[in-house]
Amino acid sequence: MEKLLDKRTLTPEKLVGMLQKKGTEISIEEAKKVVEMLYFLSDLIVDQEIKK
Repeated sequence: MEKLLDKRTLTPEKLVGMLQKKGTEISIEEAKKVVEMLYFLSDLIVDQEIKK
């Protein structure tokens, strides 16, 4: 699991910057939660596709 975390390219800081460019303000703490959720959902989707 540790190796998977090292491969993450979307960081909370990057997310905040991307959203600021679009006019949306969020805190780093909120961005951390969003990034965690995105990676969780992507892992879930991959697992479901593998089981098909």
